[in-house]
Amino acid sequence: MIIFKTLTIQNFLSYGNNSTKIDLNKNNPTLITGINYDASVNGELDSNGCGKSSILNALSYVLYNKDISINGKLDDLINNINGKDMLVTLVFTKDSKDYRISRYRKNKAMGGDGVLIEQKKGKSWKDITTTKPDTQISDAILQIPFTVFNRIIGYAAGEEPFLKMGLPKQREVIDELFEYTELVKRANIIKEKVKDLKKDLEYARESNQSIKDEAMRHKEQLVSLTKKSSDWKTNSAESLQEMHARLNDLESIDYNNQEQLLELIASKKTELSKLLSELKQHNKDLSNAKSQTAKFLSFDEDNEKEIGDTLNLLQKEIIEDFNEEQQTGYLNRAAELGAEIEELKQSLNSYTRTKSSYETKLEKIQGELTHLSDSKCPYCLQKYEEAKQKISDLQNETADIQDNLVELEKEISRSNSSLSNCAAELKTIKKEFLIFDDKESMVSYITKIDKLKDRFDNLKSQTNPYEDMSKDVEKLEAQITTSTQKVTQLESQIHEAEAELLFDSTEQLFTAKSKIESLKDRIEEKKKEENPYDEMLEDLKGYKPKASGKDKEIAELENTIKHSEFLIKLLTKKDSYLRKALMDKYLPMLNKRLHHYLTVMSLPHRVMFNSDLSTEISQFGKTIPYGNLSAGQKARINIALSLSFRDVLQSKHNFINLFILDECLDVGLSNVGVRKTVKAIKEVAKTNKLSMFVISHRDEAKDSFPDRLEIELRNGFSSIKA
Repeated sequence: MIIFKTLTIQNFLSYGNNSTKIDLNKNNPTLITGINYDASVNGELDSNGCGKSSILNALSYVLYNKDISINGKLDDLINNINGKDMLVTLVFTKDSKDYRISRYRKNKAMGGDGVLIEQKKGKSWKDITTTKPDTQISDAILQIPFTVFNRIIGYAAGEEPFLKMGLPKQREVIDELFEYTELVKRANIIKEKVKDLKKDLEYARESNQSIKDEAMRHKEQLVSLTKKSSDWKTNSAESLQEMHARLNDLESIDYNNQEQLLELIASKKTELSKLLSELKQHNKDLSNAKSQTAKFLSFDEDNEKEIGDTLNLLQKEIIEDFNEEQQTGYLNRAAELGAEIEELKQSLNSYTRTKSSYETKLEKIQGELTHLSDSKCPYCLQKYEEAKQKISDLQNETADIQDNLVELEKEISRSNSSLSNCAAELKTIKKEFLIFDDKESMVSYITKIDKLKDRFDNLKSQTNPYEDMSKDVEKLEAQITTSTQKVTQLESQIHEAEAELLFDSTEQLFTAKSKIESLKDRIEEKKKEENPYDEMLEDLKGYKPKASGKDKEIAELENTIKHSEFLIKLLTKKDSYLRKALMDKYLPMLNKRLHHYLTVMSLPHRVMFNSDLSTEISQFGKTIPYGNLSAGQKARINIALSLSFRDVLQSKHNFINLFILDECLDVGLSNVGVRKTVKAIKEVAKTNKLSMFVISHRDEAKDSFPDRLEIELRNGFSSIKA
């Protein structure tokens, strides 16, 4: 039985230096709500971040030195305003024994960072802290690991859902529930004993084995030397036999005949090499002769074709009635006319400008005469006394200008006439006599015709530079045929001689001949050799090894280890009857409680754990993946699983009074879902007489709990509302 009594928090997260004490052993379910006076949304006070979940975090921290929601450093749990003197204290009863655990960080009064574990003896508390306090709390005192605690005693909505976990993590929780972990612990104790037994066995075996090894080595050496002695005799006899056979082979060879064959082959190969070289040169000469003859035969035909092509091109390019002297005269006259026309045009332009100047001057004089006829100055229009004289002067000037204009008109007329005549003559020359636009074009034409004529004359006078070697071709082909026949004959003779040859060279022949006497000497030496193993074999036969004497002790140790390992398998093997007995005890109970809670929360789905500890969700007989469920369905299943796990755990510990649900009503549940779930957990609390705390933001839940604990956050610090 575990009864959690009080939790005291100081400088933990948003809780400040003032000590906050929470009664964990209450008769009625308690709703924990909050108000954050430091934050408002649209003028309304927020309920997030005021320190509700810190209660569950503090409980997790004091028991396991871990925090459910924060993944940072443990120093991050210290109140960030005060930054020191964090202290969390939990008082609880386990199996009629009272315990007090105080965990602290940066607490000078307590000694910095650490944990203090105390047990009540009479009216005083006694320090029972060991060197491994975390293991002492979870394994020796509570006997509930962290993985089970954060799903069965304190369950937060932010925790990864059990059915979403991987199989290894699921098995970790199930192993704790079904006491498999306890079996493993006991198996580990036996394993340590087996290690010591195996060391003793290894020593006994080594001692016994050293004696046996000595006897075995003696036996193996005896067998080995006997075999080596026998092998030596066999090898010696075989070696003598091989040497005699080799000697017979060497003595049976006709060395004079072999030497003559080697000389014959060398002579024939020299002759063959010379003949092949001549044949190669003949083939080269034949190729050259054929090439010269082919070029000789094709030269005249190619030359005639090129002469014809050049003549055609010459006839095409030559202009009939072309006379270089005439064309030069026409081109010179055309150039003269062009220059004369340009000069006339310039004169006409000058005459035109002069005429325009005279006409402008006449107009001006005429205007002055008009004003002077009224005896007025033509410029200022004032009375002008000398007007008559001025008029006479202007009339004389007018007469001179008019005479000049008459002469100018005559010059313009003469120039226009000359220009017309020159243009007509130039047009006639270009149209009727000129072939080229300019002298450069004519020179280019004459040069091109001269080159074609020179090329034609050269082709006509060219002789065939190639030689007719058709007779040489016939002669060379006959020589090649004869040489090829000789090559074939020589190769055949060499092949026949090589078939009778036993050696590749004269050196090999003389080496083989010299080996005869050497081989005779080796045979005599071999006959005189003695067996080197006979003396050692006699010495080994006279030695007697010791007898062994630890077989009985070894047998007893082996039997004990065998039984111990069998017991380990019973405790750890998945299909052992011990594990099956635990599964038969707890699995039906787990499935029954799970079905009960799902029914109470009005969820039509069926969730069942199979014998292989896998889970199956179904509705109307059809399997449904966990991921296909709605958020509200998942939330109710998660709560039902937590309650069911808790019932199984409680059956081991008889009774655990505390159960905290952190925001489990706030994730995915509809209004109806909230009401159904609240009804279910209140029924659980009442039936099991639990001290249940429910942390929630849902308005639907506020009037559903008889007791409420309201957390306030003001100026950065949390406190419980009085």
